[in-house]
Amino acid sequence: MSHSDAGNEEADIWDAFEEAVACADEQLKQAWKNHEIVQQTEEPLSEEYISALTEIEETTQSFDSVYEVTETELERANHTADNATFLASVTQAYREYHEGVIERRVSIRREWFDALVACIEDADADVAADQSSLRRKMQALERLTSAGKYGQLLDSDRIELADIERKVREFDQAVRDAVSPEVYIAVGLELAESFQEQYTDDLAGLVQVGVNKDAISITERVSDVPDLEPVRTRPKEDSTTLDDVEAVGGVIETYADIVVLTGKRREKYELGEKLITTIEDSNLSVGADVEKDLRPRLTSFQLGPIENSVERLIENETMTSDTEQLLQVLAKHDGSVRRTAQSLDRPTEKLFDDLQDLFLQDKIVDLEVRLE
Repeated sequence: MSHSDAGNEEADIWDAFEEAVACADEQLKQAWKNHEIVQQTEEPLSEEYISALTEIEETTQSFDSVYEVTETELERANHTADNATFLASVTQAYREYHEGVIERRVSIRREWFDALVACIEDADADVAADQSSLRRKMQALERLTSAGKYGQLLDSDRIELADIERKVREFDQAVRDAVSPEVYIAVGLELAESFQEQYTDDLAGLVQVGVNKDAISITERVSDVPDLEPVRTRPKEDSTTLDDVEAVGGVIETYADIVVLTGKRREKYELGEKLITTIEDSNLSVGADVEKDLRPRLTSFQLGPIENSVERLIENETMTSDTEQLLQVLAKHDGSVRRTAQSLDRPTEKLFDDLQDLFLQDKIVDLEVRLE
């Protein structure tokens, strides 16, 4: 090999190394950002994610002290970039799940609030509740969600989604007290119908992609809901009652919760799809057949095994390079090449090549031959 060829080869390996390190840094930053947002929700990620991200961060920092890039260092950099990309994809999937749930919660409360405001305007009534303050908070919520600033929303002390949801329910009660039964019922029936259409569409969408109906049934949630048909079809000459108002109001509250629930289920299904796709794209072994063992879980809406598979990858395989894994398995089997090959399901001749490389790199200090 000429000096020119050697120089070009050295430059190529440096370029590949720097590209892998840059990719790892970029993906790690995105993963940390996603993780920070998810941790502020009601369903934070497990400690394994913090450990994995911290480990990758320490590894990327160690690359700053690399002054001679060997094939082993390049392998380590590529593996770190793969790990960072995997974690960025997984945390992004969880982030999008939570953002979708938040959007649904905001849109439902906004629709509910707007219907109540229309009710007041139709009746030209005064309401004791602070309508202007609630309106400002609703507008602030919408601005944050439309701008994608979910982290700012979750971190805000002034705007809490759960508090706004509670205030909308209180506002509903104040409107019931302020307007005539006829006005409230007219607006309330339309709102209840809209909510019902939305959760029906959610369920139909899930069934359409193959989810078992029984796995997402809401029969128990709607079984105690009053039948509004008598109220809806009552002749105009018959006066409505406060009982009718309470029935309509109760249905609105229940349907609002159900729409959030079914919206959450749709987002959860999408999360499962994204996690499975991430596993497939990573070419990592999860100890299960994705198509036979994991994907069917989506149809029965059992997402726990899918999420557990991802966590196992994060905790074990994805954080260990091929070289590190080989050394660990060798140590486990007291240096036995035969048992190591069986454990890794790797051809013995391929393992000998790897061992020779490790020996030349001083990763293995000695080799012993045992005759039987």
